Amino acid sequence: AGVMFPEPLLEPDPRRWRELFDVHVIAMLEASQAAVRMMRKHGRPSHIVNVSSLTARWDAGGAYGAAKIAVEMLTRTLRKELERDAIRVSLVVPGGFRTNLARGYAPEELAMLGEKIEQLNAPIDHLLGDPDEIARIVEYTLASPPEINLSEIVIRPPIALEFD
Repeated sequence: AGVMFPEPLLEPDPRRWRELFDVHVIAMLEASQAAVRMMRKHGRPSHIVNVSSLTARWDAGGAYGAAKIAVEMLTRTLRKELERDAIRVSLVVPGGFRTNLARGYAPEELAMLGEKIEQLNAPIDHLLGDPDEIARIVEYTLASPPEINLSEIVIRPPIALEFD
C-alpha cells in the first residue's frame, strides 16, 4: 500500500495529508499492534518489517517524506520496545523502484520525471529497480536468525534519480 502526492507544502490539501499519514503511518501502527499481540500469543521468534523510502532523507521530501520519516522513527521505537521479546523489527528503505506510486502525480510532474529519466541517458533498470528486488530483501530479512537484529537495509538502483 502506498500513496504519494508530491505537491508543495505551501499549497496544502489536508485531506491528502490525512490519506498519506493514514496509509503510511496509522495503518503501520495498527498492523504492528495486531501483529505483536499475535506474535506474543504464539511465543515463537517473529519478525516485523516496515518499509520507508529514501524520500524521507531528501530535504524536499514533502508530506510523503514526513510520513516516511514517521515510519522510520516508529520502527526504531518499536524495535526498542520489543528488544526483550523474541520479535525483531527491521526497516527496508527503497528508493527508485518501478511501482504505481506515481499514480498520484499530476501530468506535469510525470512529464518532468520522464524528462529527468531521458536526460540521464541510462538503461531504465539502472534508474528504476525491479520491485521483486525489494521482496527479495524482505525475504532475506525475515530469514535472518532471531539472534540477529537487522535494523535497516537501504536498497536502490545503481543510478539515483534526484529531484530539486
